[in-house]
Amino acid sequence: MSRNIKKILVFLLNDPSSGINKYRISDPHIKLQTLFKDEFYIELAEDREILNTERVKKFDAIFYHSVIEQIEAIGRQTDIYKSMGIKLIVDIDDYFEYHALHPYYAIAKNIKLKEKTLAAIKKADLVTTTSEFFVDVLRKYNKNVVCLPNSINFKEKQYQINSIPHETVNIGYVAGSSHLEDIKLLRGVMSSTMNKNIQMQLCGFNSARETALNSVWHKMEIEFTDNYAFKDNKFIEYLHEFIQDPYPYQNQMKYKRVWTKPINSYCQSYDEIDIALAPLQDNKFNYYKSNLKMLEAGVKKKPIIVSGVQPYLDGEHEKNCLIVDPRKEHKNWMKYVKQLVESEQMRIDMGENLYQYVFKNFNLDDTTKIRAEIYRNLL
Repeated sequence: MSRNIKKILVFLLNDPSSGINKYRISDPHIKLQTLFKDEFYIELAEDREILNTERVKKFDAIFYHSVIEQIEAIGRQTDIYKSMGIKLIVDIDDYFEYHALHPYYAIAKNIKLKEKTLAAIKKADLVTTTSEFFVDVLRKYNKNVVCLPNSINFKEKQYQINSIPHETVNIGYVAGSSHLEDIKLLRGVMSSTMNKNIQMQLCGFNSARETALNSVWHKMEIEFTDNYAFKDNKFIEYLHEFIQDPYPYQNQMKYKRVWTKPINSYCQSYDEIDIALAPLQDNKFNYYKSNLKMLEAGVKKKPIIVSGVQPYLDGEHEKNCLIVDPRKEHKNWMKYVKQLVESEQMRIDMGENLYQYVFKNFNLDDTTKIRAEIYRNLL
């Protein structure tokens, strides 16, 4: 290997289904080596390897995400690695302090996650994050912070346009288990569309059958469907069996539960969606989140309705998205859903505009070129 090639050891999270692994860790660095193989050599490693000094010392830099399980232990290793001339690159994509209703709030507080995260940021040679408005916050703790937004590999199979034919107008929310409070913003949407030719889809459902009735996913489903507003007892009985076998009359139902997919195919959930939803409560934690939901919908040319909070305020209302005023949450969600349900042309135009916005601003090839220049300056 040429001495001019910079070697970076990149640590994965211990969760193969993690979006952080995909968008913040593995995809960006695999692309970096693909595009700049004469400049950078990348190795991916399990998170526990971050404490293996013998392995780490062979590299010019290490890259890890702030939620790595070893975050406290790596803090104790920092001085050792720095004395070896190894640069530390730390990525963070969520605010370091959870809001009180977040499911991880108590856990994070008990393990002092905020303090450990900030300690890692302060000691890093470079901090990367998802948005310019989060950069401003992080620079209070480290002057060398840059924005490298979540970006899409447009050549990846799951992002190809592949709309599945269906007779209804399908309204979908591709969700995660931490979004119970956000999904409450959609109360009334299903009830208000019962007289329309629609199907509501909650995508990403992920719960073991034996515990599903008490799971957060069941609670989210109750909120999403307005407590099963369709009042079909036979269908509700099927839903409460929590089996993945399709319901015999699924295409005729007002609701469809879409089970979770692997991280490298989850975006195919949008193939059967006509209108995407991205509700987000207006609080400090969510203010610093990324706009990933817009990217997912955009790459699939699907129109999206979003909450009017910071991650989505770069969108253009009525051009590439519909933005719900937080002061008029429930009223405007229902209004905008109805608007898109009734206008196929509006759906097509908005989906196309969103695709162009994502392609121009969040293309992984372009973001990787910026990353390469940042790493060159560091190393």
